[in-house]
Amino acid sequence: MNVLIISNLILCLIFLIVYLYIKNTISGHLFYNVILLDILMYFAFPILVFLINIILYLNLNNLYILAVCAPLTIPTYKIISRAIKFVLDYKLYKNYEDQIFNELIELLDSMSIYVDKRNIVLNIYKRNNIISCDVYIKILDIENKTKKKDELKFKLTDAFKNINFNIIFDVKFNYKR
Repeated sequence: MNVLIISNLILCLIFLIVYLYIKNTISGHLFYNVILLDILMYFAFPILVFLINIILYLNLNNLYILAVCAPLTIPTYKIISRAIKFVLDYKLYKNYEDQIFNELIELLDSMSIYVDKRNIVLNIYKRNNIISCDVYIKILDIENKTKKKDELKFKLTDAFKNINFNIIFDVKFNYKR
């Protein structure tokens, strides 16, 4: 039984290293590469773990262990891989959030729209392997709201090609004028 635990831990560690290596070498702009990586992570690696476990169990001549433990290797590996993917996606979103926020501040300054940083809210989410970002900007007053919104959306989409943007201006008119 110790051989079972150690072999599964070693296999998971090897596949984690391979997954991280592939994840770091794949460009985030190519969605078909990300989809291929997900297929590799959720289907190919667990099947390899299952086959390697069968070989290990047959060498041990303990077929009762094979009958009991082999079907558990794929769900266990899927749980581990989903946890790893969740952590990696969280880091990816956090990195995107910082980059988008800095780019957004620069773009707003270049468009002569001055906004306090506390009045900008980013909502980043992933649906059907497409990353989307809702940008809520609370401003006092703006002329040509739709034109500026379209221009800002175009510039953000040009800067981040793999993210869909939805720009929302929340205009609070300044009545002190």
